[in-house]
Amino acid sequence: MQGISGMETRTCAAPGCNNTFECEVRSKRKYCCSGHSRKGKHNTPEHTKKIIEAISGEKNCWFGHRGKDHPAYGCTRSEEAKEKNRKAHIGITKKLNSNLTGGRKLVPREFRVCAAPGCFVVFKCKVSSKQKYCCKGHNRRGKISGPCPEERKRKIGKANSRENNGGWRGGISKLPYPFDFDNELKNLIRKRDNYTCQLCRRTEEEEGKNLCVHHIDYIKENLNFSNLITLCRDCNLKVNHQREYWANFFGRFLKEKFENFIYF
Repeated sequence: MQGISGMETRTCAAPGCNNTFECEVRSKRKYCCSGHSRKGKHNTPEHTKKIIEAISGEKNCWFGHRGKDHPAYGCTRSEEAKEKNRKAHIGITKKLNSNLTGGRKLVPREFRVCAAPGCFVVFKCKVSSKQKYCCKGHNRRGKISGPCPEERKRKIGKANSRENNGGWRGGISKLPYPFDFDNELKNLIRKRDNYTCQLCRRTEEEEGKNLCVHHIDYIKENLNFSNLITLCRDCNLKVNHQREYWANFFGRFLKEKFENFIYF
């Protein structure tokens, strides 16, 4: 049946399908959807939805059969079927989902045994890699260097610190505190105060963490021992108010407690 705008209504030529559809008169279309075409193209979303509805729920012959009640429960492929499937996929590169790999191609890898004498650790590396050892401790000569001694760590750290380091910028990384206000100095103050808050007498063990070291005159560049005192976190926040009062209070406190103490 021909319409007024060059369109006509046709009946789907697929066996068993009586759906009607509209198309242009000059079109050679014979089927209502791509799923009914002779080339076997994929179904349209609408047709796929109809198929799913037709075989879902109670309309499905396997509905209600789960676990041991399912006829296919415990069934596995035979070794012959597995071998046939394996041979069929030899030389075929699987197309990986870009959503899972982030759009990156996976690099082939393999397992190797460490070449260091006495080490049998198995590690994974790229097939194209020349790696022979499981870690950097197993150098090319096959020696096992083991963990670096603490003394050597300190020497390496000292040799690459401050002015000896290429990234040194004059100690600005700890601003607004001076660079010499380090853990070594803080530990000396904590040890002097017996690891106890000098205001509420709370110990470091009770605090569960390192106690704070407070500047009495609130001048961070003043690192004199007579200007530093140990406080817990709560007290350190408390003394940020009424600074003049607390500066005089701790000044008298340290003078009375360490009257004969020599500061340097």
